[in-house]
Amino acid sequence: MQDLIENPVPEVLVVGHQNPDTDSICAAIGYAALKNTLDPSARYVACRAGAISEETAWVLRRFGLPEPRLLEDVAPTVRDVEIRRIPGVDGELTVKEAWILMRDSDISTLPIVDREGRLRGIITLKDLSVAQMDAMDSHALSRAATPYAAIAKTLEGVIAAGDPNGAMQQGRVIIGAGTAETIRRLLDRFPGVFEAVQIQLNYLDWSLQDAKSKYELLAERGI
Repeated sequence: MQDLIENPVPEVLVVGHQNPDTDSICAAIGYAALKNTLDPSARYVACRAGAISEETAWVLRRFGLPEPRLLEDVAPTVRDVEIRRIPGVDGELTVKEAWILMRDSDISTLPIVDREGRLRGIITLKDLSVAQMDAMDSHALSRAATPYAAIAKTLEGVIAAGDPNGAMQQGRVIIGAGTAETIRRLLDRFPGVFEAVQIQLNYLDWSLQDAKSKYELLAERGI
């Protein structure tokens, strides 16, 4: 940190392979010199990852060049990592919104903060993948006490009735599509599972997609 304060221009270390030979040392010196000429925004420093040989020492003396700085450890540190500042998001963000934000921002992690801006947790692309797979679980929304507003936002719909500030506490949600006969076979196979079903009820669906038969079937089953 003190080095950064005293040298505001970032320092870039140019180093060859371990146990360097003359080619490795000279390549680091030459490339550092070239970059210092082409890029004044940083200071490029030739380094070495090991002791120099007698041959290399002779070459350096012959051309009046100092030995490159010795790097005893080339393992990356936190200061070597490019840090991107990402604003925190509210924990009520839907999974869909989190994915869109991460996709559009080209990021793989997203910090969750409270109202005071304090970090509460981090979600990753892996977390979103797991959540997507859990979406196959019909009880996932009720176990998570998912707010109705979040469900409506994800579906790009509106809450027509009920408490918009409430949350799903029980029941299952299953999303599917099919003909009236497919729905009939599904209801016969899983009796008592479906408490509510949504079907399209605009004119074209009613007449062309046989929504009328689906509606009558569901009404017959008391759903």
